[in-house]
Amino acid sequence: MKKACLCALGVAMGAAVRAALPEPIAYFAFDEIREGVVADLSGNGRHLTVGAGCALTNDAATGSALWLAGETTTFAQFAVPSLPKRTISFWYKRSSQPGPNFEEKSETGDKNCLMPTLIANLSKFTLRFNNSWADANDHTLGLGNHDCVAYYGDGGALGGSYVSYGKYPQIYPEKWTHLAYTIDITDSQPLEGSDHLDTFNLRFYVNGELWFAQDGGTTTNAYPAQTATLGNSTKDGPRPCRGALDEFKVFDQCLSAEQVRAEYDRCKDTANRFCLVAWYPFQEFSEPDGDGNFTTPDRSSEGVANGRVMTCSAETSVTSGPQGADKAIHFQGTALTHAFATIPFKVEDFTLAAWVNVSTNTSIVRCEGQTANYPRLITYGNFSSYYVHLLTSLKNQYTMPGDASVASWPTRAPKSPAERLPRRRR
Repeated sequence: MKKACLCALGVAMGAAVRAALPEPIAYFAFDEIREGVVADLSGNGRHLTVGAGCALTNDAATGSALWLAGETTTFAQFAVPSLPKRTISFWYKRSSQPGPNFEEKSETGDKNCLMPTLIANLSKFTLRFNNSWADANDHTLGLGNHDCVAYYGDGGALGGSYVSYGKYPQIYPEKWTHLAYTIDITDSQPLEGSDHLDTFNLRFYVNGELWFAQDGGTTTNAYPAQTATLGNSTKDGPRPCRGALDEFKVFDQCLSAEQVRAEYDRCKDTANRFCLVAWYPFQEFSEPDGDGNFTTPDRSSEGVANGRVMTCSAETSVTSGPQGADKAIHFQGTALTHAFATIPFKVEDFTLAAWVNVSTNTSIVRCEGQTANYPRLITYGNFSSYYVHLLTSLKNQYTMPGDASVASWPTRAPKSPAERLPRRRR
């Protein structure tokens, strides 16, 4: 019998001293939207105009954040000056769902909402995802939907192409990520008319750590004054993003690595605090299907919103829970006994919590022909919690990904059959 609650726990590391930061030329904390406008807290008057597909959410790195619904009307725009030197710093939490603007185009096999764009035309800087949002939950993809691609420079005035970069940070859903980009124009040579060839140094940071650096890159017309768009390729554009954006800042100078780290440290403890990503209280159950399988719902907010369930096999049943009145699920110890659930996004740091009442009847856990089958209690990815040999050993071990060693959980002795809570029918 097992009752399980599954949750994720972010782990933060601290810094003793934070580097001083210059004043930004634009700063959006997203604490208020008034008549379709988010105030620029830098005091420079570069206020952000938001579309109908934007709203405030309390799922934020700190305070509240800007929710991007993934619709055509998902966009936010503000004016930026010419920026030969700049740092763009922000937090982003990508949704696990593509948003209502996503559709399959069955006649061509293509996907709508290709290359969802998070930043466009911020003085010739654009940041978008590498492909369609269609498989945002599929983490078997090495490239594509998770890659956050930066483009910089003139895309066509001189018949050239954007300068893009091959080492892209991967932004997985349902976790706040801090991104910072610094660009420094080191030389600008005139071409015909008003065009110019620009040499620049560039740095990308992810969660306060340097991700990519290049010196001596070249492109054309790289720092004009423009109207920047957040959450889409343009106003009412075809490439909206879905997720939440917070603490968006633009500086007119290149922050040092220490300053970027300080900006990350400022919100890291609140950005990925404890978050329940799956919870199975085992209080509600569906009727069995034709094979005897039944389901029980995930009651976390993500689970309720997306209709996720745990599927229990026919050789799993419902019994009494730890307090006698609550329900739980009972595993009969046969090869077909199992309960299966999916978390459709990457969880790097997590806590698994469960109530367990183990039978002393070892005969039911031994599959035919086996003398030591190491009964598994919980398996999640490469993590496995299992008993050594038969349950009478009283020793429950676990293994960790990439580690051949094992460690032991402290356990209590199993209850005798007379002490076990009675089973009852669903």
